[in-house]
Amino acid sequence: CCGDGGRLVCCPRCPVSVHPRCVGLARANQFASCTHHNCSTCGKSTSDAGGFIYACSACPNAYCEEHVPNDARILVSNPRMESLGFRIKHGVYIHCTKQCESVAETEFNWRRPPASGGAHASPCPPCVDISSQFGCGPVDESLEAPDDVLLQKTRKRRRHALRPDYSDNDKIEVVKVVASKPTKEKKVNSRRLAFDFETDYIASVPVTPLGMGLKLCASDCLTKLIFAAYIKLPDGRLSPAAVNKVFKNQGDEIIAIDDRPIVGVPFVQVVEWLRETRDVGKIRSFHMRQTPI
Repeated sequence: CCGDGGRLVCCPRCPVSVHPRCVGLARANQFASCTHHNCSTCGKSTSDAGGFIYACSACPNAYCEEHVPNDARILVSNPRMESLGFRIKHGVYIHCTKQCESVAETEFNWRRPPASGGAHASPCPPCVDISSQFGCGPVDESLEAPDDVLLQKTRKRRRHALRPDYSDNDKIEVVKVVASKPTKEKKVNSRRLAFDFETDYIASVPVTPLGMGLKLCASDCLTKLIFAAYIKLPDGRLSPAAVNKVFKNQGDEIIAIDDRPIVGVPFVQVVEWLRETRDVGKIRSFHMRQTPI
């Protein structure tokens, strides 16, 4: 966390501990997980990132495969976490910046390995001689395996649910599930959002007891909502969104909030919906589109 003392809450998924106020929570039971389980750049969870996350061992940042820094150092192990009985299952620990490496050396007694093979270099295991396991003679490619040893069944693929989109028209398609039983028909929501990875991004905004600390404005006849600026909370502090600078530019258009499309929705209706659904401790997901400069 920030390094100060006080009352801490533990992440239910790893040994990381934080102050509730540092993550914008009013009550400790609202804490779902720490920042090591979501990409700090795009907000993807570990499952949305393909089941693999790069968590920094010296700072709260974590990254998906697409946004991991080029100069990050991949660690073979994390003795500090392993000493607490925790071993990461769906990812690896890294040092995302040179500053994090310096912190790990001074604070966590980490030792830099010999420089060879670049920042991502890690020790290779010794060579294993497996020639005796397969024989040393030439390979006869004319031989075929008998039918009784061939697998008769194939592994079934997991059926993943389609994610919702924000298109204007809902399309419902009928998918036939092929199985040994009589054919069934299943309705699947095939709505898809066109996400432009060059201009779009996800901004995660914590909801604090004093608000989100954002100034939103309307344009284009009150049907287009944009991010205008960060504002201080009533107690004079900066909001967590302002501290983390989750928005890239002023004037970026808001496409959706919490998977709810707002393009074309009147500004007044969006503001009323945000007030009615205000949930302290929740992380609101803003789908943003950068405005050309």
